[in-house]
Amino acid sequence: MKLFYFGLFHSKLSYGIVCWGGAYANKIQPLLVLQKSIVRKICNADYRSHSLELFKCTNILPVRHLFYFKVLKSFFSEKQRLLSNMYPHYNFRTVDNIEVPPFRTTAYRNSYPILSRRLFNKLPSGIKSLNSFNLYQKSTKTWLFNFNLQRIESLLLPDI
Repeated sequence: MKLFYFGLFHSKLSYGIVCWGGAYANKIQPLLVLQKSIVRKICNADYRSHSLELFKCTNILPVRHLFYFKVLKSFFSEKQRLLSNMYPHYNFRTVDNIEVPPFRTTAYRNSYPILSRRLFNKLPSGIKSLNSFNLYQKSTKTWLFNFNLQRIESLLLPDI
């Protein structure tokens, strides 16, 4: 069943998610409902069972989690280039935060150049300083599973 999920649903869901995944929650909701029903079928669970535990059990990220994961994953290689351009004569062993450019509109706030930096700044410092791509991916996925489906939306909100 997981092979079926990854072959038919996940591949279409994750295609271009970095571009469209920052949409408003009411636009993402139908995909999440469909994804929850598929995960419940995979686990042979009741339709009323709590879905986050099923997502963790199957190691499948919900839609918004998947969006954040793909953004952070693609930002990993960009991080070094950004830091070397911002501070050319500084040796980076640990990374605290990356400067986020100012934004005025919600659409630009949820675009990749802004969102990737804001999400990276919210990562724990232990994950930020990782140099191994595989370890970074695994740690980021584990960190994202700590957020429930309501709290994950709060990561999109700007820090005030």
